[in-house]
Amino acid sequence: MAATSSTASSGADRLTAMTAGLPDASPADTEDALGRLAGGLVAASACGLAAAADARWRSRRANAAVLESSIACYLDRAGDRAVRIVLPGRSDGEDLSPAAADAAVEAIAEFCRAASPFARTAGEACPDWPVRRDLLHLAKLWRELGEAWAGRRPSYRRR
Repeated sequence: MAATSSTASSGADRLTAMTAGLPDASPADTEDALGRLAGGLVAASACGLAAAADARWRSRRANAAVLESSIACYLDRAGDRAVRIVLPGRSDGEDLSPAAADAAVEAIAEFCRAASPFARTAGEACPDWPVRRDLLHLAKLWRELGEAWAGRRPSYRRR
């Protein structure tokens, strides 16, 4: 298959749009905040799978997958939604150009940089203690997910 950038760029563009929408969202609306974080997680996971087609990003994807699963568990536990988060299982199989893979990883990093303080602010505004605790912990997990993609968290592995 020829290298392409359409899948990664559309996923990266979608994630970039989600990132741009976070500052306009009200962290005091807990369900909306959780929904935005859940949507961003699914989009980031899809971008990560697409980027992992490039060998340079495969080991970082393995580390990030562990954190994505943890984030999904905390979001599911904190949310009052009937539908649970389902992370994508695999990419669509297209080979991505190195530039497209890099753009996908940068979009993930940007979302993580925005999601961490957003989750912290949402947690601080939340009156329900268990949800508050989960949101505050999610702030840390989003930061760690960004660090995993940056190569600063090489220790996460599935066992």
